[in-house]
Amino acid sequence: MNLNRSVLIAMTMPDDSVQIMNFAVVARGDVLPSGAQWLKEPGWWLRDPLPATIEEEISKVFPAGDRPVRWRRIEPAEIKEQDRVFRGAWKDTGSSIEPDLVVARILKADMIRKERKAALAELDNEWMRAVGQKDKAEEDRIEAERQKWRDAPADPRIEAAQTVEELKQIKVV
Repeated sequence: MNLNRSVLIAMTMPDDSVQIMNFAVVARGDVLPSGAQWLKEPGWWLRDPLPATIEEEISKVFPAGDRPVRWRRIEPAEIKEQDRVFRGAWKDTGSSIEPDLVVARILKADMIRKERKAALAELDNEWMRAVGQKDKAEEDRIEAERQKWRDAPADPRIEAAQTVEELKQIKVV
């Protein structure tokens, strides 16, 4: 039997980013959390999602200097980007959680840099093979591909994107 129930808490951090906490209301465990009471079903407990209980949970999770500056209870539908690709860009507008396009553009360039690192390592190996085989045409082809990857984080499509969906469609290949 699964009785698990929870509520979502959107927490705005000191840097204005947003983190989502899944606050357990009904759950199973050997230890009874503060503010909870045992249910008739063995091992299951219940606690009300009261502000004081939520505050106490937040204080357990975050050290004093890195605590959220504010929080609020939200519904799942308020999270506008369900696939979480640009989760690091989420901002709380007060009525929804949605990506900040300026931050999402920075994150997209960073994602490309991560892809680029692996691609360049492989291309460097191919280039060395072509040099060793004295295959000038293959060297030139590989060098053009390497240059494409070097330029990729500055792709003008990143700055031109007007939505995170457009950013998600940008591919280097």
